[in-house]
Amino acid sequence: MNNYFLIGYLILFNILLKNYSYAQNNKPSSFTKEAKLLIELLNKHHIAPRKLDTQFGNDVFEQLLKTTDQHHVYFLQQDYAILKTASKTISEDILNQKTTFVNIYSDLLKKRLSNTLLLLEENKTSPLPSSKIEIINALKIDSNSFAKNDIDLKLKWAQLIKFKILWNWLTDQDSSSFIKESISAHFIKNEKELRKKTILLEIKKNNKLLHSTKGFEKELQQLFLKAVSACYDAHTEYMSIDEGQTFQDHISTKKLSFGIDLEEEEGNIKINRLSPGGPAWKSNKINKGDQLISITSKEKIKTELYLLDIEEVYEIIEAPSTKSLEFEFKKNNGEKVTIELSKEEIKEEENTVKGYILKGEKKIGYISLPGFYTEWENQSVDGSANDVAKEILKLKSDNIQGLILDLRNNGGGSLSEGINLAGIFINEGPILMIQSSNKKTQTIKDPNRGTIFDEPLVVIVNNYSASASELLAAVLQDYNRAIIVGSNTYGKATGQMFLNLDTINKYKSELGTVKITMNKLYRLKGNTAQLKGVSPDVILPNQYEKISTNESDNDFHFPNDSVSKKVIYAPLPKIDLETIRSKSNIRTNKHPAFKKIQQLNAEFEDTQKDFFNKIPLVPEPFKSKYQKSFDWFNELQMIDDKNTQVFKIELPSFYSKIAKYNKLDESEISILQDIQEDSHIEESYHIITDYINLLKTK
Repeated sequence: MNNYFLIGYLILFNILLKNYSYAQNNKPSSFTKEAKLLIELLNKHHIAPRKLDTQFGNDVFEQLLKTTDQHHVYFLQQDYAILKTASKTISEDILNQKTTFVNIYSDLLKKRLSNTLLLLEENKTSPLPSSKIEIINALKIDSNSFAKNDIDLKLKWAQLIKFKILWNWLTDQDSSSFIKESISAHFIKNEKELRKKTILLEIKKNNKLLHSTKGFEKELQQLFLKAVSACYDAHTEYMSIDEGQTFQDHISTKKLSFGIDLEEEEGNIKINRLSPGGPAWKSNKINKGDQLISITSKEKIKTELYLLDIEEVYEIIEAPSTKSLEFEFKKNNGEKVTIELSKEEIKEEENTVKGYILKGEKKIGYISLPGFYTEWENQSVDGSANDVAKEILKLKSDNIQGLILDLRNNGGGSLSEGINLAGIFINEGPILMIQSSNKKTQTIKDPNRGTIFDEPLVVIVNNYSASASELLAAVLQDYNRAIIVGSNTYGKATGQMFLNLDTINKYKSELGTVKITMNKLYRLKGNTAQLKGVSPDVILPNQYEKISTNESDNDFHFPNDSVSKKVIYAPLPKIDLETIRSKSNIRTNKHPAFKKIQQLNAEFEDTQKDFFNKIPLVPEPFKSKYQKSFDWFNELQMIDDKNTQVFKIELPSFYSKIAKYNKLDESEISILQDIQEDSHIEESYHIITDYINLLKTK
């Protein structure tokens, strides 16, 4: 062992000794109790319990490292060696309610974050070199990619800042801006301001952890608990009390809200929309386009927003503990307005369902479902399945001949709502098989006999349709009840449940919640959508096929397996998919938008060669390397979906009568326009029309 690592291990020994003594002389804390309860709950209910051994400790360490130093710009190689060895105590720490590893990690991270602040301050006055070409490999992230010493770390940070400045410079500019002056001159003119913004943002990220409002130690302890849960699978997650409530609010039909929808524009947080009838709406002092400057709590703690991103602002205003806030806005005319708002219960419009009529050769209903929501504390309250059923009844009163159900970008939510929605379209029979932690496989049947809609059905999915969306698509496909259209789904076939850590102890005020993967889901033939997703019956070109992620990209994902249990069910007659696919292919091969998507997808590999390797840190070579890729992505964003002439969109008569007396708001008009211009909806309309015509010939 060389002197370099010997010094590191001597440091480790001293730290371990100090923290061991500390742990022995103190009673278990609420954190150590919570960690032990978390493990007990996970190993009791998770579908794949884990053995608390050295491998588990190493996995927890690596997950925590991803959260706190993902790009290896804080810790040194010697730090990594120390922490790697210390991780061997993690399992024992949890079982014996000690904090040996967490204390070592905390001490080192706090030191490195403080040192990094000094480095960032130095970089404020270090402009990029204009002549020497530096080459970096930004994606080289492994155990050898940590800096060897402080000098190496300083160089690594300088290169990272240079890369981010160049990246922001190139992505923020319109290509026409380079015509008037040389690339180097253009960069030099903008470099100082870009450097200031880039470094301020890095300082903010650093301080977010180092000076957390929870306190550094508390923040790190919660990150440790998250790392523990993440080592079971990607969808098992520890949440603090506030995080757990916020998650459930997002997939519930109602929540307390200020009634404001925000957007980020050129670094400013602005009002995008006001919820009709909400607190902000009723104040009559706030308008779309107003800039949000600051937020003040009831304790008179003022938060300036110029360095916060939109997610951080939402974290503040949507926190369950936040009941009222004082908002400071700047109007378009420069006037500043300060107003105090209190949250009220508002029906979440993004989680409610509304149907439309596509009127062309056939009269087709259209419903988009963005999520499977429910009222978690009161299961008798209508959820997404009931809301869809109500909309279908309204559409049926207008004599629709078929229905398009749009599940694109629907990431799931309540599994029971997915099961209930499947039952709307199936008369009776099994829906799926569920395997729980006791390894028993149970068949789940349609909870309600009968259907409310038996006309032709098309379901649109894409790579972001996940979980309950995949369940619904799979069931309807297995029963030959619908034609599934679009692109392959995400590939998540597991079910989760929320459990409070306080269910088995008395520490309710201090303990959080854990979302645990308790079930694996299987289709009626015994196979699963896990990893592979649901393959559409008719594949349509996917705009984001090449840059999307799926379940297989997650750590600790479950394999694609099967169960041998036999399930008896009665599918409907097979659909003539071959004819429908043939007709669809002819159309998509001629359609301008689909042709452009296919062309860009074919060009993808060529634009990504050495994307994060051999990166020049000088303006002209940097622009030369990345311009082709940026042009490709811009073209992808600008796919020209034109107003379709195939159908006209109308409100159901139920709503059109109301609309005579209530003018449609901007959001409703925007929704109608989006549907009219969506090439995937247009082709789905063609497909369901073909389907109806085929049925008539039989």
